[in-house]
Amino acid sequence: MAQEGKQPVSVNPPGAESSLPAEPASDVAGVEPVPAPQEKPWARLWRRLGDSFLFRTRRRRVVVAVVALPILCCVGYLLAGVVAFPSVATLTDLKGVVQKQKEGTTEWQVAQNYDRVRDNDRVRTEDLSGATLVFFDVSKVELGENTDVSVVEVSSRRGGSVANVVLKTWAGRTWVRAVRFVDPASTFRVDTPTASTVVRGARLAVEVAEDGSTRIDVEQGSATVTVGQQRVELTMGQRANISSEAVVSTEQVFTPDMQPLIEKGQAALDSPEKEFRLEIEEQELNQFLVAYVNDYVTFASDPQVWLLKDMGIIGGKITEPFEAEVTIAVSILAENGQLRPQIRSVSAGGLPIPGQLADGLISLLTRAYESYLADTYQWLEFTEVQMEEGRVVVKANRLYR
Repeated sequence: MAQEGKQPVSVNPPGAESSLPAEPASDVAGVEPVPAPQEKPWARLWRRLGDSFLFRTRRRRVVVAVVALPILCCVGYLLAGVVAFPSVATLTDLKGVVQKQKEGTTEWQVAQNYDRVRDNDRVRTEDLSGATLVFFDVSKVELGENTDVSVVEVSSRRGGSVANVVLKTWAGRTWVRAVRFVDPASTFRVDTPTASTVVRGARLAVEVAEDGSTRIDVEQGSATVTVGQQRVELTMGQRANISSEAVVSTEQVFTPDMQPLIEKGQAALDSPEKEFRLEIEEQELNQFLVAYVNDYVTFASDPQVWLLKDMGIIGGKITEPFEAEVTIAVSILAENGQLRPQIRSVSAGGLPIPGQLADGLISLLTRAYESYLADTYQWLEFTEVQMEEGRVVVKANRLYR
């Protein structure tokens, strides 16, 4: 929301009682307004958001607006629909002893940085060694020491909009960051001797013991694990243990929580430093988003935000008013210390959402978020938003002392 001019410099940080207007009193304390007939799902979402603890005070609105900024900074990775990526993996970040075996050979050769790894090629590491496999310029698999993997398939079709990766981990530990593509036909699969894990977008750790038993930790996103005829769905914070006899058990390692990122935003606001600086990791942002959706949203699931260099992806599944996987493309402009989020497009299942529905959603999201930013502009003059792989850094001048 545009401001009439520069806000006066306050002598107190946001949240100080002496410097903030009183919050308007509710007509009936503790009673949620009755939803109007035919209320749209996203209108209900914003109504519940406004009534939640996140926005009960002006200080909270400032903090949440800042920590949620990276979500609206995301530029949908629509390049996946127009660029044909090379159907090979690239080896990078080699350390120690890393070897590569080409398809159809038995000889192991010393690998080099930026070696191409094609279908059915194999890579292994020794003690105190490691490497990274890069797929389609964005997804990565880090190999720990004493790890042995095969790149079974790297392929793309439909002009590059559909990308598929199949990796087999024979032994050792791998960390997978499979970035979500726009087209839902795209998949990333990680096989082991006892299990097969398919993701549409996830960060997970896969560990395979000598007897083939497997442990899969989902740190971000979701995954479907198949063991024989059994299928297990994992979400953020869950682990699957698969024995060498193909017996599956699951456990909750951690529960997504909004509070850590809110506290981080509050600490940044309270810092004595002249410049406001807030660094947000991708996993922190996703924990915040998943926890919020779990607590307040009934028509959406599996929200994901992926931060890349100068761009990002935001997506998820919706069930109302129709069922689909949705990807939102958003850009942001900084003008005179203010931020101008602009939702460029909304797609469902890789196809554009009908114009009338998309226009309504875009207008509502932008208008609602700008109303929360209006409070923030009284305290911060934004100077820079740096989007990097896996994190974002927000910088601003403080308008308070």
